[in-house]
Order: sequence, then structure tokens, then C-alpha cells
Amino acid sequence: MSSDFSPNFSANYSSASSVDALASVRMPPHSHDAEQAVLGGLMLDHLSLEKMSDVLRVDDFYRADHKLVYSAILGLSEGNKPFDAVMVAEWLTKRDQLIEAGGVSYLVELVEAVPTAANILAYAQMIRESAVLRQLIDVGTQIVTMGYRPEGRAAAEVMEFAEREIFQIADEGERLTRGFRPIKDL
Repeated sequence: MSSDFSPNFSANYSSASSVDALASVRMPPHSHDAEQAVLGGLMLDHLSLEKMSDVLRVDDFYRADHKLVYSAILGLSEGNKPFDAVMVAEWLTKRDQLIEAGGVSYLVELVEAVPTAANILAYAQMIRESAVLRQLIDVGTQIVTMGYRPEGRAAAEVMEFAEREIFQIADEGERLTRGFRPIKDL
């Protein structure tokens, strides 16, 4: 047996582009089921929005179609209108976003997939926690990039950026959620 093949592992894994390629394969934290449960639950039980509206922002949703549906629900709520599947579909249609949101069939699927809105706050907190983790990943990636390529920044500037961004995420987490602990308490 010939030993013509000798892998060069250090050449394959030492470059920043290899790390970037590996990172692009990872799926960011999210819960598709929790997102569907919140949206379906809100369309089933309008009073549920009061329980969790201070917990979630539109950008906390991972999927673009879910962001559109949640935006529609919030928009209808602000106008003191009901936000069932029919009203959400109409709202999205007026903004040419219904197809992007999955269409009427997806809105109906969201409602039918959720038997009750009883656990909506728990699902909202799951979504929020995943959003915080994604924000931390984004900031961490920026910090790593700045560390490898400071582009004239002093180490103190990079540390100041890192601290400011992390504390901003922590402050927002405290403000938007009940039960989140600040990073300093972890």
C-alpha cells in the first residue's frame, strides 16, 4: 500500500477562511416550534399579546416570514383591530408581503398547529433567549474579527467596543424580559 496521501491538517484548518466556512455551517439558535406556537397562539387568543408583548420584538424572531406575521399582529393590535388569520392575511396583502409570509395556508397552519395559547409566555421567553444568544454570537464574531484585523484600533478600543456591545445586549434583555438575569449575576 502506497503512502502517497498525507493530509496536511494544519494547512486545512489554520486559516481564518476555514473558521469562517465552519461558522457558516452552524445553525444559529432558534426554535421554529416556539415561533410557530407564539404566532398561532396570538391569532387564537388576542389577550395573550398583553402577556408577552413586552418580552418580544419583531427582530427576536429568527425566520423572516415569522417576523412579517408578528409585525402584522402588532400593527393590527396598535390599530385596535383583531389579529386572526384573516385579518393578518389582509394586513400582509395590503403591504404585498403575504407571499413572503408564507401565504394564507401558512397562516392557517400556524393557528391549527397550536391547541392553546396557555404557554405563550414560556414560548416567547424561549424565542427571546435564542435571540439574545444570536446577538451574542454576532457581537462575538465582530470582536474576533476586530482582534484578528484591528485596522488601526488599539486593544483598548476593541475591549471598549466589546464591553459596550455586551452590556447593551444585557440591558436590553433586562428591559424586555422578566426573569432574565444580568450577565454580571451569571
